[in-house]
Amino acid sequence: MNEQPSRPDQGRSRRQLLLIVTIAFAPVIGAYLLYFYLPAMVPTARSNHGQLISPPLEASALGPELADFAGRWTMIAPVAGTDCNEACDHHLYLARQVHVALGKDSDRVERVLLHSGLLDAGLSARLADHYPAMKRLPVSPEALSLLAAAASGCAPGDCLFLADPLGNVMMYYEPGTEGGDLLADLKHLLRLSNIG
Repeated sequence: MNEQPSRPDQGRSRRQLLLIVTIAFAPVIGAYLLYFYLPAMVPTARSNHGQLISPPLEASALGPELADFAGRWTMIAPVAGTDCNEACDHHLYLARQVHVALGKDSDRVERVLLHSGLLDAGLSARLADHYPAMKRLPVSPEALSLLAAAASGCAPGDCLFLADPLGNVMMYYEPGTEGGDLLADLKHLLRLSNIG
């Protein structure tokens, strides 16, 4: 008939249950204690090479024309005034080279030049010769100031910005950024992104 388990078997079953519960909750409790009580042990390394903008800047705040690029990753090169300085020239070149290096994913990334005012004739000719696929959008000087403020005071024309497919300017690259760093970040983002 039905026999009740003896007391030693019942104690063994409880120990096994406690062991299973402990194995399940120990990592959660350990992570909580590590994060809140030992913050010096939490890793601070990051995998991105650009500087994150927190909170991200809405691209529509820069100009309504940027809404046309929703659904695509966008490299934004701002130009202060009418001509491009050395850092600006470097970022235009970098954006083109990275765009080419993306290969089959290059159609997921757009390149945009933001400028306030009429562009210098020499710059316009250089853009037409060397960067014909780069879109050019006129924006207000206030829009360029917003970008500069988001990039911790990086002067317009000195930094290259990256906007996500949802229309958020979320990262910037300082002068002297290597193409491999930007390419690595973009490949990583494109691999993880399902929307652009």
